[in-house]
Amino acid sequence: MRADNALRSDAMNLLMSGLGEVEAERFIYLIKREHFDYTEWQKNLWDDMSIDEVYNLAAKREMERDAADSCTEVIDEITEKCIIIKITQESVDRFDDDASSAIYEATRASWTLRVDRAEKADYVFSILNGIVKAIYCDMQWSVDEEHVGFADWDAKGMRKRWKFDAKEAPEDIKQKYVGKQIPSKFRKRGAAFPCLYVNC
Repeated sequence: MRADNALRSDAMNLLMSGLGEVEAERFIYLIKREHFDYTEWQKNLWDDMSIDEVYNLAAKREMERDAADSCTEVIDEITEKCIIIKITQESVDRFDDDASSAIYEATRASWTLRVDRAEKADYVFSILNGIVKAIYCDMQWSVDEEHVGFADWDAKGMRKRWKFDAKEAPEDIKQKYVGKQIPSKFRKRGAAFPCLYVNC
């Protein structure tokens, strides 16, 4: 049996990877605010689904997690100054736009990060299941006032979340990285923080 601290850490990593930072915080806040019986809740979780449907959903998620491992080309090294932002399929699916626009919207907000470092980056890499899906440049960072989670409040007041507006990176940069697997040091399982600074 794992220690309590290890169990809490693994559970938080799963929440962050599945829901994203903002939604994970909202979920924890709801659990703390309301009486919540997980055993009762999960009894009715898949009432409207057959066993085959539940199995197929689980198999689909497993294939998505393993997609990066089956990628044929792995990036040796990222040499540009950039921020890697890891998104989830769930965050992309929230948008009804075409795939390219949905990935952009899922990537551009809403992040707790050091904007002084973010402004030094030349690019933002959007990563889904370990694969570079899109790259953006000429980022203009601003405070995201629409998304404020309970963890954004501290003794000094509200900590800011950030978003960016940007355009697609030049073709030579996209050809160098898009569709390829990021280096293993950036895709360790259990790494919860979705924003990683590279060379900046």
